[in-house]
Amino acid sequence: MRPMDITYYLKGIVNYRTLTQPPIIIGGCERSGTSLLTSVMSAHPEVLAMEEETWSFCYGPHAGFDSHRPIRIKRLIKTLGRYTPRPSHRRWCEKSPANIFYFDEILRYFSNNVRLIHIIRDGRDVVTSIHPADKSRTWVSPDRWAAAAEKGLQYHSHPNVITIKYEELITSFKSTIEKICCHAGIKPHNNIYTWHKHATITKSKNLIGSSISDLSTHSIRKFEQKDFRHHDIITDFMKNENAVKYMKLFGYL
Repeated sequence: MRPMDITYYLKGIVNYRTLTQPPIIIGGCERSGTSLLTSVMSAHPEVLAMEEETWSFCYGPHAGFDSHRPIRIKRLIKTLGRYTPRPSHRRWCEKSPANIFYFDEILRYFSNNVRLIHIIRDGRDVVTSIHPADKSRTWVSPDRWAAAAEKGLQYHSHPNVITIKYEELITSFKSTIEKICCHAGIKPHNNIYTWHKHATITKSKNLIGSSISDLSTHSIRKFEQKDFRHHDIITDFMKNENAVKYMKLFGYL
């Protein structure tokens, strides 16, 4: 390691040992709200949420890598070392969308002493969401959305996993965030109800406009808006049998 990396790693070990409560790990299909949810969780005084996608738990084909490696906890620890926990922090939170494909490994590694969150969003809005790094194209394919939805459904009844809908996070924020807090074992706090004023993660290339703002329903059912321009993508999506299957199972159709 480079000297700076060693410094971060040593600090990260201290942070990792200090934040002793079950961590919160978020996964879901890309463009489904993982960045938004992480920003919301960062507003809670007990949660040290990491802005970076560490890819510590999802280094494999589903994450775009040619080979598969076991959980890279040293990578997580080094990233954690870039942060200075507040006295109120009790646990860390990490999100990499592809985590959803590796929930089994994560649960085994932490001996179930972890809280996993799967966030899902209407596939029609996902596949027509613009790529954050290239405004001229969309990002997620119907097959990718269907694969993530299928994997998430496998944990429907797992006590360490909660599935929430992006749409519910937007339209029923209070009850949804209280549900998440209950699952994570933390008490809802006033800061999280006004999260955009207290979030420690305020900027991300994956957030709409690259920075946090009040919740808006503008990104829900975009295909019904007058200026929508991607009807051809929706048509292709609805021809995908697996996508339609999971849209129905999750109540979107």
